[in-house]
Amino acid sequence: MIGNTMSSDRQPRLSALHHPSTQPPEPKYEAVCPTCGHTRRFYTDYEAIQHQKKRPCPYCNRMMGVRTRE
Repeated sequence: MIGNTMSSDRQPRLSALHHPSTQPPEPKYEAVCPTCGHTRRFYTDYEAIQHQKKRPCPYCNRMMGVRTRE
């Protein structure tokens, strides 16, 4: 076939972002609701603190705390 340039036995190319050997590290910080226990993970403490200051818990409307993940 002239129009089909990719054979069926070839694997699609993966970018470096989606390659299995280059997975991103685990997030180190999380914002936690003291009432319902809802958590949201973040890679930096700055992101977690900014989220804590600007957004309450989506389930119970309380201010979330920031902690490091173990």
